Amino acid sequence: MTPLTINWHDNDHRSSSYFTPVESQRTNWVTLTEHLVTEINRSNSGSIPLTAARIEFAPSSGGSTRYTATALKEVIVAAGAIQSPALLQLSGIGDSSLLSSLGIETVLNMRGIGRNVQEQTMNSLGAGDNFDYGGNGPSDCIAYPNLYQVFGWKLETVEIYEVQAGLILDGNAPVVELFYDTGYPNDIGIDLWQLLPFSRGNVSITTNDPFTKPTMNVNHLGVDWDFDVQIGSARLARRIIDSSPLSPLSTGKTNPGTTVVPNTNGDYGSDASWKSWILEPSAGFSAVSHPIGTAAMMRQYLGGVVDASLEIYNTTNVRVVVDASILPMQVSAHLSA
Repeated sequence: MTPLTINWHDNDHRSSSYFTPVESQRTNWVTLTEHLVTEINRSNSGSIPLTAARIEFAPSSGGSTRYTATALKEVIVAAGAIQSPALLQLSGIGDSSLLSSLGIETVLNMRGIGRNVQEQTMNSLGAGDNFDYGGNGPSDCIAYPNLYQVFGWKLETVEIYEVQAGLILDGNAPVVELFYDTGYPNDIGIDLWQLLPFSRGNVSITTNDPFTKPTMNVNHLGVDWDFDVQIGSARLARRIIDSSPLSPLSTGKTNPGTTVVPNTNGDYGSDASWKSWILEPSAGFSAVSHPIGTAAMMRQYLGGVVDASLEIYNTTNVRVVVDASILPMQVSAHLSA
């Protein structure tokens, strides 16, 4: 069963683990809504390491109005896996070839910023029901199968990123999430998504206008292995719906229905038919909105952006904190965990 970060005493408003507990005590904490940070300014022009002196910010509605806030100690970036790299690029921290093409002076040439995007991709299987479930209670029961539970115990060796592969092959890290979802996409439903994809994308600004959203190339299923896992988990979800205790409650599969039919050997459909269905709009193919990795905590020569103290390499006082962009690889859970 899944815990939720909401406050049921307050009409189910979202609860912040780092702000809500101290909201009334931290009187020096100002939260300014409907504004956008447009640039981080440095105090030591032309020298490395870079020291941030202030930030510029503006009303998020746009325009030329700018305000400044001085950094007496540090600048903390926490804009998320999409906007954090965009802000750094707008501030001259990023791939110099991208920045120069947009007329932005390169302060720190860091090719890793905005790269390494990893996103999880979802499909939804469904069936009708012949029961009156009534009552109340959670519908969001989740299972986390590992690789062997998805594909079986006889698995061919795959050559993939060493660390992530070790977690999957040797550590039995869950590779897929099966989310039982009453009422979606039909009476009985299972949403599924791969947890540890090997496909990598990027985020990049397309203009020096801070009010223009960056471009995100997720590169969904760009690695064949990711497609294999999506297919394997879809087969597993169908097998769950077709097995007790769900099978007596089902009136028949509605999604994918007859577009994917079991083979004579009982493997619940061919790879080709599953692959075709997975990409159909009716399959509910979408991102799970768990992007990470665009300012990864890795060694710099590997493309890392922040060190083990979450400080951006070659800076003295700029950190990326409370932000999924620093995660170098996906986790076998929801990012809020």
